[in-house]
Formats: sequence, structure tokens, C-alpha cells
Amino acid sequence: MEAAPEPTAKPTAAPTAKPTAEPKVEPPKPVEPPTLADIKRPAAPKELEAAGKALAEKKWQGCIDALDAKKDVLVQAAVDIRVRALAMRGLAQVMLEDPKKAVIQYRKVLNYFGTAAKKLEGQIGKKDEAAFNKRLEAMNSSFAEALFYLAEEKRAKAAAIELAPYDGPAAAPKVKKHFDIKVAQWVRLRQRAVDRAAKEYGKLESLKPSPPAAWAVAAAGRVALMRAEFADALAANKAPEDWAKAAPAPAPTAADGGAPAPAENPGKLAFEQFKTSLDAALEPLLTQAREAFQKCDEQASADVKDDASAKYCKGWLEGHK
Repeated sequence: MEAAPEPTAKPTAAPTAKPTAEPKVEPPKPVEPPTLADIKRPAAPKELEAAGKALAEKKWQGCIDALDAKKDVLVQAAVDIRVRALAMRGLAQVMLEDPKKAVIQYRKVLNYFGTAAKKLEGQIGKKDEAAFNKRLEAMNSSFAEALFYLAEEKRAKAAAIELAPYDGPAAAPKVKKHFDIKVAQWVRLRQRAVDRAAKEYGKLESLKPSPPAAWAVAAAGRVALMRAEFADALAANKAPEDWAKAAPAPAPTAADGGAPAPAENPGKLAFEQFKTSLDAALEPLLTQAREAFQKCDEQASADVKDDASAKYCKGWLEGHK
């Protein structure tokens, strides 16, 4: 007898490949603008070591106490040491949220501006030119800090100019009038205040031979922040969502003459007018902000690219591509 043929194995289907999920791309986390204390400063001289250590440890009152303990020494100290002590006290008062006292200290710093370099040369000489220049640069950092803080006051005043929200009806002509008159007036008023504050930050350029790199980038970052805040303040004004969802006007019946129903929902028209007007007003402000952040990013030289201000500018640009 012939052998029965061996049963052929059924072909097994190849396993279906599971579709690979697209990797989730997390948006970059927003970078917070640096505080005044975050900006890099030269190391404290030996006369101010205790105060400098307190600042590094964020012991603001401890810094003031350390400076008070050195009062007799500071009276006799060279001009750069006195200037730096005043700036340290100003920073401590800022961080203790006492702006009035901080302004007093920073204005005292600027009382030395213009004559301090000559005074320092007369006091310590320029025989060791490298040592002299190092002390001059450190003193210039305090002048830059004082100018920066006084500009911060102008920035705060600009930010205080608020836009009153639209409180009219959901009617496109009324919305357009609100943007053409009230919003346009607010933009002009705040733009002037923002530009004035930007000029105050620009005063750091008067420092010779050049402003300290850390403070120059910090000032550029604050101007950029101020312009972004301007755009954000306008963008915060939104049309109510229920305008777009409102029921359209009822269609006329035959008894009314059978006229055609309105082509558009009035609430939707008002919503769209609000969005169109807002986008048009917002575009130049966003352009200003982006250009300011780009300038800040470009200004960050190799030795300050890791500073808090440089990171802030780069972070903003990465989050607003």
C-alpha cells in the first residue's frame, strides 16, 4: 500500500505590525524672566566679603547688617568700594520689597557717575593697569545696576497702563468702533510709555569703555519682556465665546411677508469682527517683541550666553516659533 501523503502545514500569517505611535513633542517650558538678584555681578572685594556672602545666600537683611557693621571702614574706602556697597544695599532693599529705600541707594550710586573713574585713578593709581581696569569694570557693574533698576521703575509704570475691556453689545459696528477709538488710544499711550522705558535701559550704553556684558544683555531682555507684556495685555482681551454660539435671529414667517432670513448670526459677526480687529492691532506689537528678543539673543556674547537673561531670551524665542 502506498503511504498516505503527509499533511501540509497551513501557512501562518505574518504578525501584523502595530503602528508606531508618533513621539509626543512637548512644548518648551516657559522660561521665567530673571530677578535683579539673578544677574551676574563681579565677586565682592575683601572689604565687602560678608555682605557679598549674604547676598549669595539670599540673606537680604544679613547683607544690610554686614554693610552696617563696615560703616567706619567704608567711609575711608576708595570710591569703587563705596559705590559697590551702595549697590549691594540697593539690591537687598529690592529683594526685601522696599523700593523707596532701594531708589535712594541707587540714586546715591549714580551721584558718583561721571567722576568716579578719575577719583579712583587718584586714589589707587594706574601703575598696575590690569588691577585698575578690573576695579573700574566692577564699579561700572554697579552703575549699570543702578541705571537698570531706575529703568525698571519706568517699565512698571508702562505696565500699569491697562486697557479697559469691551463692555458693549454683540454688534460688529460697535466692536469695530471700540478698536478704532479706545484700543487705538490705549496702544498709542502705552507705546509711548514703553518707548520711554526702553530709552532708560539704553542709558547703560553711556558706560565707558562699554557696558558690562551681563547688564547689557539683561537690559535687552527687559526691553523684550516689556514689549511682550504689551502684546500680552492686548491679547488678553477676548470676545465672549457665547457670541459665536448665540442663536440667530428667527426667520420671518409668511405672515411677516416672507422676507428672507438674515444671512449671518449677529453674534457670530461681532465675534469675528472682534477677532479680526484684535489680530490687526496685535500683529505690530508681536513683531516688536520678537525683534527685541532676537536682539537680546544676538547680544549674548560667549561669556554671558549661560546667564539667566540670555537663557530667558532664547527660551522665549523657542516657545514662540
